[in-house]
Amino acid sequence: MRQAAKADRDALNVLRRATVSGMSSETISHRDLRNDSGRILREVQAGAVYVITNNGQPVAEIRPITADPFAGFTVRRAKPGARFRDIVPVEVDTDETALEALLALRGDR
Repeated sequence: MRQAAKADRDALNVLRRATVSGMSSETISHRDLRNDSGRILREVQAGAVYVITNNGQPVAEIRPITADPFAGFTVRRAKPGARFRDIVPVEVDTDETALEALLALRGDR
């Protein structure tokens, strides 16, 4: 009986497959993710995309990282002996608050 239930569940999973932005995705519950996370992450690493549901509602998508998120960033090491107190403040002539400037940089307005 247990094998029949697994076969039914596997057949249902095949039926759940959908196309999202040109990539095939499979819908799985958060419980399935929790119980079989190792296999799912190996499949994601191989290119699979999963839509995770909670109580039947899609809440997240797991997909492989396609590019290095830190590409283009460079690391500059501090100069030996440099001190925070040696930084020269820069005057900014604007009515914009620091919060408004941060939101603008993040693209939230």
